[in-house]
Amino acid sequence: MKKIIYCIFLLINCSSIIFAQVDTNAPPAVKMTKFNIETEAAQGGGGKWSKLITTFSSLPEWADGLVFNYEVLVQVEDRFRVLTGLVRYANVPKGINEAVLYLSPSATKRFGIPVAVTVGAFYNDQEVDVFKWSSGTKIPDGWNLKYNTYNGVLLNIMYTPWIASDYGRYPDLMAMQR
Repeated sequence: MKKIIYCIFLLINCSSIIFAQVDTNAPPAVKMTKFNIETEAAQGGGGKWSKLITTFSSLPEWADGLVFNYEVLVQVEDRFRVLTGLVRYANVPKGINEAVLYLSPSATKRFGIPVAVTVGAFYNDQEVDVFKWSSGTKIPDGWNLKYNTYNGVLLNIMYTPWIASDYGRYPDLMAMQR
């Protein structure tokens, strides 16, 4: 009888742990709020660079390993292509922050200007938010699967002329891993 009571006690206490539900109403750790493209000419000429900026809020006091995965539909004349890029951040403070990737002047000449963007935000290896932007141009359905994809064209700040002057504007970059 004592063993049965003990088993019932364990079953009741362990079931609350096993069947505990995740609070689906809890806000996500990262929430993207805006996407913007800024263009700026680097000193010395050579054309204009495009900064693809995603504004996001971070809820943890400090977050490491935030990953932003960009898919960018670009258009030159009637030709569409997809550029992909990934940026990882560490030491992201709680509050409003920006994730950014860059499109060089030569890449813009070759591939065209961004007309649609999808950004996926990942925290602790789980997708926590997706943000979509469009320029207002008629965007083909399923564009991220429909057109040729080019990896490595979108650059992080380390490969731009703004390393020293703009670095404090964004959280710390983590080492790129592919």
